Amino acid sequence: MHLLLHTEYGMSDVLSTQGDVYSYGILLLELFTNRRPTSDAFEGYQNLQEFVTNALPNHVTEVVDPYLHQQVNEDDKYWGCMVSILSIALRCSLELPRDRTPMGDVVNQLKKIRNVFFEDRRGRNVASYQR
Repeated sequence: MHLLLHTEYGMSDVLSTQGDVYSYGILLLELFTNRRPTSDAFEGYQNLQEFVTNALPNHVTEVVDPYLHQQVNEDDKYWGCMVSILSIALRCSLELPRDRTPMGDVVNQLKKIRNVFFEDRRGRNVASYQR
């Protein structure tokens, strides 16, 4: 995995929280798709964000790393969580910094997704996954 600095970092000497949010969004996209943002394999799309945007929500299976499919019992809950995580990643990596989701909101949304993903069949949260 490589580090990505958005173009705003090259335009001034000031680092910003919104730049960090952008990088986190790209990191999430890379982790869940196993693709680099600079890959030439986006099948006609300009970049990783556009590639994922065009797949959500109905074609999420086409962009999620196949290795992740092997690690869990796939069901609607699994795919719903994948769509939610990738949607958060896309909102974090929006072009304009002011349009990006604040990091506190990102954390809260990811915690909710974690709770849904690890909810057992009786409707209780699995305590061992709570931190």
